[in-house]
Amino acid sequence: MARLSVLTLFLVVAVFSAISLADKPDWVAFKKQHKKEYKSAEKEAKAKAKFDKNAARVDEHNKKFERGEVQYNIAINEFADQDAAEFHQTHHGLRPELRRNHSSRSVPHERYARQLPPASLDYRSTNKVSAVRNQANCGSCWAFASLAAVEIWDSGCGGGWPTNTFQWLQYYGGSKTDAAYPYTSGCCNSAGTCSGANAPVVQKVSGFQELSMPAPDATIKSYLAAHGPLAIAVSGEPWDPLYAGGYMSCPAGQAMDHAVLLVGYGVNTAGKNYWIVKNSWGTGWGDKGFAYILSGQANNVDCGISQYLATYPIIV
Repeated sequence: MARLSVLTLFLVVAVFSAISLADKPDWVAFKKQHKKEYKSAEKEAKAKAKFDKNAARVDEHNKKFERGEVQYNIAINEFADQDAAEFHQTHHGLRPELRRNHSSRSVPHERYARQLPPASLDYRSTNKVSAVRNQANCGSCWAFASLAAVEIWDSGCGGGWPTNTFQWLQYYGGSKTDAAYPYTSGCCNSAGTCSGANAPVVQKVSGFQELSMPAPDATIKSYLAAHGPLAIAVSGEPWDPLYAGGYMSCPAGQAMDHAVLLVGYGVNTAGKNYWIVKNSWGTGWGDKGFAYILSGQANNVDCGISQYLATYPIIV
Protein backbone atom coordinates (compact mmCIF):
# COMPACT_ATOMS: atom_id res chain seq x y z
CA MET A 1 0.00 0.00 0.00
CA ALA A 2 1.42 3.40 -1.00
CA ARG A 3 2.11 5.83 1.79
CA LEU A 4 0.66 9.32 1.86
CA SER A 5 3.21 12.06 1.93
CA VAL A 6 3.43 14.21 5.04
CA LEU A 7 2.20 17.17 2.99
CA THR A 8 -0.82 15.21 1.74
CA LEU A 9 -1.62 14.11 5.27
CA PHE A 10 -1.34 17.70 6.47
CA LEU A 11 -3.70 18.90 3.74
CA VAL A 12 -6.25 16.19 4.57
CA VAL A 13 -6.20 17.12 8.26
CA ALA A 14 -6.48 20.81 7.39
CA VAL A 15 -9.49 20.24 5.13
CA PHE A 16 -11.35 18.15 7.72
CA SER A 17 -10.52 20.68 10.42
CA ALA A 18 -11.96 23.46 8.27
CA ILE A 19 -15.13 21.44 7.69
CA SER A 20 -15.43 20.76 11.43
CA LEU A 21 -15.02 24.44 12.27
CA ALA A 22 -17.51 25.44 9.57
CA ASP A 23 -20.10 23.05 10.95
CA LYS A 24 -19.87 24.40 14.49
CA PRO A 25 -22.45 27.10 15.32
CA ASP A 26 -20.79 30.50 15.35
CA TRP A 27 -21.68 32.97 18.11
CA VAL A 28 -20.91 36.08 16.06
CA ALA A 29 -22.95 34.85 13.11
CA PHE A 30 -25.81 33.90 15.47
CA LYS A 31 -25.91 37.40 16.97
CA LYS A 32 -25.89 39.02 13.54
CA GLN A 33 -28.56 36.76 12.06
CA HIS A 34 -30.98 37.22 14.95
CA LYS A 35 -30.08 40.85 15.74
CA LYS A 36 -29.06 39.97 19.28
CA GLU A 37 -27.86 42.76 21.57
CA TYR A 38 -26.98 42.45 25.25
CA LYS A 39 -26.96 45.20 27.86
CA SER A 40 -23.57 44.25 29.31
CA ALA A 41 -20.57 42.04 28.72
CA GLU A 42 -21.66 39.92 31.67
CA LYS A 43 -25.11 39.31 30.17
CA GLU A 44 -23.56 38.42 26.84
CA ALA A 45 -21.15 35.99 28.48
CA LYS A 46 -24.08 34.22 30.17
CA ALA A 47 -26.01 34.12 26.90
CA LYS A 48 -23.00 32.70 25.06
CA ALA A 49 -22.56 30.01 27.70
CA LYS A 50 -26.18 28.93 27.11
CA PHE A 51 -25.60 29.07 23.35
CA ASP A 52 -22.54 26.82 23.63
CA LYS A 53 -24.46 24.39 25.82
CA ASN A 54 -27.36 24.32 23.36
CA ALA A 55 -24.97 23.78 20.44
CA ALA A 56 -23.58 20.71 22.20
CA ARG A 57 -27.13 19.53 22.95
CA VAL A 58 -28.10 19.86 19.29
CA ASP A 59 -25.21 17.64 18.27
CA GLU A 60 -25.94 15.00 20.93
CA HIS A 61 -29.73 15.01 20.39
CA ASN A 62 -29.51 14.73 16.59
CA LYS A 63 -27.17 11.75 16.83
CA LYS A 64 -29.92 10.06 18.86
CA PHE A 65 -32.43 11.12 16.18
CA GLU A 66 -30.29 9.51 13.48
CA ARG A 67 -30.14 6.30 15.53
CA GLY A 68 -33.93 6.34 15.94
CA GLU A 69 -33.78 6.89 19.70
CA VAL A 70 -35.83 10.12 19.57
CA GLN A 71 -38.54 11.08 17.08
CA TYR A 72 -37.72 14.73 16.40
CA ASN A 73 -34.62 16.74 15.62
CA ILE A 74 -33.47 20.14 16.89
CA ALA A 75 -31.40 23.00 15.52
CA ILE A 76 -29.90 26.34 16.49
CA ASN A 77 -32.56 29.05 16.22
CA GLU A 78 -33.22 32.48 17.73
CA PHE A 79 -33.84 30.90 21.15
CA ALA A 80 -30.43 29.22 21.35
CA ASP A 81 -29.09 31.82 23.82
CA GLN A 82 -31.70 30.79 26.42
CA ASP A 83 -32.14 27.70 28.53
CA ALA A 84 -35.47 25.88 28.49
CA ALA A 85 -36.71 27.31 31.80
CA GLU A 86 -35.99 30.88 30.71
CA PHE A 87 -37.72 30.33 27.38
CA HIS A 88 -40.88 28.80 28.78
CA GLN A 89 -41.33 31.62 31.31
CA THR A 90 -42.09 34.04 28.48
CA HIS A 91 -43.58 31.92 25.71
CA HIS A 92 -46.77 30.57 27.21
CA GLY A 93 -49.86 32.42 28.32
CA LEU A 94 -52.88 30.15 28.51
CA ARG A 95 -54.75 30.75 31.76
CA PRO A 96 -57.45 28.10 32.38
CA GLU A 97 -58.63 29.96 35.47
CA LEU A 98 -60.00 32.68 33.17
CA ARG A 99 -62.22 30.23 31.33
CA ARG A 100 -65.89 31.12 31.57
CA ASN A 101 -68.76 28.66 31.60
CA HIS A 102 -69.86 28.28 27.99
CA SER A 103 -71.89 25.10 28.40
CA SER A 104 -74.71 26.60 26.32
CA ARG A 105 -72.31 26.92 23.37
CA SER A 106 -70.72 23.52 23.80
CA VAL A 107 -71.53 20.96 21.11
CA PRO A 108 -71.90 17.31 22.23
CA HIS A 109 -69.25 15.26 20.52
CA GLU A 110 -71.81 12.59 19.69
CA ARG A 111 -72.95 14.87 16.85
CA TYR A 112 -69.60 14.37 15.14
CA ALA A 113 -68.89 10.84 16.27
CA ARG A 114 -71.12 9.52 13.47
CA GLN A 115 -69.24 11.46 10.78
CA LEU A 116 -66.32 9.74 9.07
CA PRO A 117 -63.37 12.18 8.84
CA PRO A 118 -60.98 12.14 5.87
CA ALA A 119 -57.90 9.94 6.27
CA SER A 120 -55.67 13.02 6.42
CA LEU A 121 -56.17 16.77 6.42
CA ASP A 122 -53.90 19.79 6.13
CA TYR A 123 -55.52 23.22 5.80
CA ARG A 124 -52.18 24.72 4.75
CA SER A 125 -52.69 23.11 1.34
CA THR A 126 -55.93 25.03 0.78
CA ASN A 127 -54.62 28.46 1.86
CA LYS A 128 -56.83 28.52 4.96
CA VAL A 129 -53.95 29.13 7.36
CA SER A 130 -52.48 32.61 7.81
CA ALA A 131 -48.76 33.33 8.11
CA VAL A 132 -46.91 32.17 11.23
CA ARG A 133 -46.28 35.00 13.69
CA ASN A 134 -43.89 35.47 16.58
CA GLN A 135 -45.33 36.39 19.98
CA ALA A 136 -41.76 37.15 21.18
CA ASN A 137 -41.24 37.46 24.96
CA CYS A 138 -44.92 37.82 25.71
CA GLY A 139 -47.51 35.39 27.04
CA SER A 140 -49.94 36.16 24.23
CA CYS A 141 -50.30 32.70 22.69
CA TRP A 142 -54.00 32.71 23.51
CA ALA A 143 -54.59 35.74 21.27
CA PHE A 144 -52.62 34.27 18.38
CA ALA A 145 -54.37 30.92 18.63
CA SER A 146 -57.90 32.24 18.98
CA LEU A 147 -57.57 34.78 16.18
CA ALA A 148 -55.18 33.15 13.76
CA ALA A 149 -57.92 33.22 11.12
CA VAL A 150 -59.20 36.66 12.06
CA GLU A 151 -55.77 38.33 12.39
CA ILE A 152 -55.91 40.57 15.46
CA TRP A 153 -53.59 40.90 18.47
CA ASP A 154 -54.02 42.99 21.59
CA SER A 155 -51.96 43.69 24.70
CA GLY A 156 -52.20 40.54 26.77
CA CYS A 157 -48.77 39.33 27.88
CA GLY A 158 -50.23 38.27 31.21
CA GLY A 159 -52.14 35.44 29.58
CA GLY A 160 -55.75 34.80 28.66
CA TRP A 161 -58.28 32.38 27.21
CA PRO A 162 -59.27 32.07 23.50
CA THR A 163 -63.07 32.04 23.79
CA ASN A 164 -62.98 35.16 25.96
CA THR A 165 -61.31 36.85 23.00
CA PHE A 166 -64.12 35.77 20.69
CA GLN A 167 -66.65 37.27 23.10
CA TRP A 168 -64.68 40.52 23.26
CA LEU A 169 -64.65 40.76 19.45
CA GLN A 170 -68.37 40.06 19.30
CA TYR A 171 -69.10 42.79 21.82
CA TYR A 172 -66.75 45.42 20.39
CA GLY A 173 -67.56 44.90 16.73
CA GLY A 174 -64.80 42.74 15.29
CA SER A 175 -61.16 42.77 14.25
CA LYS A 176 -58.84 45.06 12.32
CA THR A 177 -56.02 44.48 9.88
CA ASP A 178 -52.49 43.76 11.03
CA ALA A 179 -51.25 46.75 9.03
CA ALA A 180 -53.61 49.13 10.85
CA TYR A 181 -53.19 47.55 14.28
CA PRO A 182 -49.80 45.77 14.39
CA TYR A 183 -48.81 43.41 17.18
CA THR A 184 -46.46 44.75 19.86
CA SER A 185 -44.74 42.36 22.25
CA GLY A 186 -45.50 44.21 25.44
CA CYS A 187 -47.85 47.01 26.43
CA CYS A 188 -49.11 48.71 23.29
CA ASN A 189 -46.45 51.16 22.06
CA SER A 190 -43.80 53.45 23.60
CA ALA A 191 -46.48 55.93 24.57
CA GLY A 192 -48.52 53.27 26.34
CA THR A 193 -51.43 53.59 23.94
CA CYS A 194 -52.94 51.28 21.34
CA SER A 195 -52.03 53.03 18.09
CA GLY A 196 -54.57 51.17 15.98
CA ALA A 197 -57.51 51.41 18.36
CA ASN A 198 -59.44 53.68 15.97
CA ALA A 199 -58.73 51.63 12.85
CA PRO A 200 -61.82 50.36 10.98
CA VAL A 201 -63.16 46.87 11.64
CA VAL A 202 -62.64 44.54 8.67
CA GLN A 203 -63.90 41.23 10.08
CA LYS A 204 -66.85 40.76 12.41
CA VAL A 205 -67.33 37.88 14.82
CA SER A 206 -70.83 36.90 15.90
CA GLY A 207 -69.84 34.26 18.43
CA PHE A 208 -68.06 30.96 18.75
CA GLN A 209 -68.61 27.26 19.18
CA GLU A 210 -66.81 24.72 21.39
CA LEU A 211 -66.65 20.97 21.12
CA SER A 212 -67.51 19.18 24.35
CA MET A 213 -64.21 17.89 25.69
CA PRO A 214 -62.50 15.50 26.18
CA ALA A 215 -63.37 13.84 22.90
CA PRO A 216 -62.10 10.89 20.85
CA ASP A 217 -59.53 11.67 18.16
CA ALA A 218 -61.96 10.71 15.39
CA THR A 219 -64.52 13.17 16.71
CA ILE A 220 -61.99 16.01 16.84
CA LYS A 221 -60.96 15.18 13.28
CA SER A 222 -64.58 15.34 12.13
CA TYR A 223 -65.07 18.65 13.95
CA LEU A 224 -61.90 20.01 12.37
CA ALA A 225 -62.96 18.88 8.91
CA ALA A 226 -66.42 20.42 9.32
CA HIS A 227 -65.39 23.83 10.67
CA GLY A 228 -61.79 24.56 9.71
CA PRO A 229 -58.74 25.30 11.92
CA LEU A 230 -59.46 25.19 15.66
CA ALA A 231 -58.00 27.08 18.61
CA ILE A 232 -56.84 24.46 21.10
CA ALA A 233 -55.14 24.21 24.49
CA VAL A 234 -51.96 22.17 24.93
CA SER A 235 -49.31 21.42 27.51
CA GLY A 236 -46.43 23.28 25.89
CA GLU A 237 -43.90 23.00 28.70
CA PRO A 238 -42.33 19.81 27.26
CA TRP A 239 -41.96 21.37 23.79
CA ASP A 240 -38.31 21.87 22.89
CA PRO A 241 -37.35 25.52 22.23
CA LEU A 242 -34.97 24.23 19.53
CA TYR A 243 -37.47 21.84 17.87
CA ALA A 244 -36.83 21.69 14.12
CA GLY A 245 -39.04 18.87 12.83
CA GLY A 246 -40.25 15.36 13.49
CA TYR A 247 -42.82 14.21 16.03
CA MET A 248 -43.08 15.47 19.59
CA SER A 249 -45.08 14.01 22.45
CA CYS A 250 -45.67 14.84 26.12
CA PRO A 251 -45.44 12.89 29.38
CA ALA A 252 -48.50 12.57 31.59
CA GLY A 253 -49.50 15.14 34.17
CA GLN A 254 -48.43 18.31 32.36
CA ALA A 255 -50.35 21.57 32.91
CA MET A 256 -52.31 23.14 30.06
CA ASP A 257 -50.29 26.32 29.57
CA HIS A 258 -50.20 27.11 25.85
CA ALA A 259 -52.64 27.80 23.01
CA VAL A 260 -52.10 26.97 19.34
CA LEU A 261 -54.09 26.45 16.15
CA LEU A 262 -54.95 22.90 15.05
CA VAL A 263 -54.70 22.84 11.25
CA GLY A 264 -54.65 19.16 10.33
CA TYR A 265 -53.59 15.59 10.97
CA GLY A 266 -52.02 12.63 9.21
CA VAL A 267 -50.16 9.32 9.46
CA ASN A 268 -46.36 9.15 9.17
CA THR A 269 -44.30 6.51 7.38
CA ALA A 270 -44.02 4.51 10.60
CA GLY A 271 -47.80 4.27 10.77
CA LYS A 272 -48.16 6.68 13.70
CA ASN A 273 -50.95 9.25 13.80
CA TYR A 274 -50.09 12.89 14.38
CA TRP A 275 -51.67 16.32 14.68
CA ILE A 276 -50.43 19.42 12.82
CA VAL A 277 -50.42 22.62 14.86
CA LYS A 278 -49.54 26.20 14.01
CA ASN A 279 -47.49 27.80 16.77
CA SER A 280 -46.68 31.47 17.47
CA TRP A 281 -42.93 31.23 18.11
CA GLY A 282 -41.87 32.43 14.66
CA THR A 283 -40.89 30.60 11.47
CA GLY A 284 -37.42 29.74 12.81
CA TRP A 285 -38.98 27.27 15.25
CA GLY A 286 -40.22 23.86 14.10
CA ASP A 287 -41.19 23.24 10.49
CA LYS A 288 -41.43 26.91 9.47
CA GLY A 289 -43.43 27.56 12.62
CA PHE A 290 -45.51 24.37 12.63
CA ALA A 291 -45.22 21.31 14.85
CA TYR A 292 -46.23 17.66 14.53
CA ILE A 293 -47.59 16.10 17.73
CA LEU A 294 -48.20 12.38 18.08
CA SER A 295 -51.88 11.67 18.65
CA GLY A 296 -53.31 9.12 21.03
CA GLN A 297 -54.96 9.84 24.35
CA ALA A 298 -53.13 7.25 26.43
CA ASN A 299 -50.75 8.89 28.92
CA ASN A 300 -51.50 12.31 27.42
CA VAL A 301 -49.01 11.62 24.62
CA ASP A 302 -50.85 14.18 22.46
CA CYS A 303 -49.96 17.04 24.84
CA GLY A 304 -53.60 17.44 25.82
CA ILE A 305 -54.98 18.18 22.34
CA SER A 306 -57.89 15.78 22.88
CA GLN A 307 -58.56 16.83 26.46
CA TYR A 308 -59.46 20.44 27.03
CA LEU A 309 -60.38 22.87 24.27
CA ALA A 310 -61.39 22.85 20.60
CA THR A 311 -63.15 26.02 19.45
CA TYR A 312 -63.62 28.28 16.46
CA PRO A 313 -65.12 31.76 15.93
CA ILE A 314 -68.34 32.24 13.98
CA ILE A 315 -67.49 34.80 11.30
CA VAL A 316 -70.10 37.22 10.01
